[in-house]
Amino acid sequence: MMNSISASGIVLPIQVIYARKTAMVLPKCTPENVMAWDDIKKTNAIHFDWSGNNGYWSTMHIMKIYVNNVLVPYFTAAKEELGLLEIQLCIWQIDCWLVYRSEEFRVWMAAEHPNIQLKYMPGGCTGLWQVCDIGIQRVFKHAICQAAQADMIAETLLGVEKNVISKNISAIHLSKSLPVIRNWSVRWLNKAYLAVNNPTFVRKVCML
Repeated sequence: MMNSISASGIVLPIQVIYARKTAMVLPKCTPENVMAWDDIKKTNAIHFDWSGNNGYWSTMHIMKIYVNNVLVPYFTAAKEELGLLEIQLCIWQIDCWLVYRSEEFRVWMAAEHPNIQLKYMPGGCTGLWQVCDIGIQRVFKHAICQAAQADMIAETLLGVEKNVISKNISAIHLSKSLPVIRNWSVRWLNKAYLAVNNPTFVRKVCML
């Protein structure tokens, strides 16, 4: 999951990475998450991508998608709003994850997006200086946990209601399959985005 914010209080669209090699692993629109899907389509707040391997960490491929589809559109819109030239330099503060500081990524950024300057967090200082790690991620993940818990409680109560006549409470079962949880995650991610998408809150985080 790739979270980014601006010092002006903007929460950029969030990139969520699912492990595996094809788009088949991405969440599907189901009756349970259709309202969340509609919200996401309207706001373009969450981008769902697959890693291309068995992990869910940012790879070179994933970072190119993020830069082209999230970061560059934000910088372009911000420069237009402020009346700045396209050649205006922009600063992207980022941690020192292996892919981010690789020669391949730095060369690609310099060639494709020379107006974006990379500013790396020193190693071991992410928890001190990386504002997303300090102030955004905790709230975001807590909101996901709350949303997931609320849905599980609701599903359990529905199961109790359906089985109360037969008194077969043991028949209540919450699916733990990856496809089911993946589809539910659309709701949880959308609620988490709404929880942090507050300019006043984000600006306070930037001042930490």
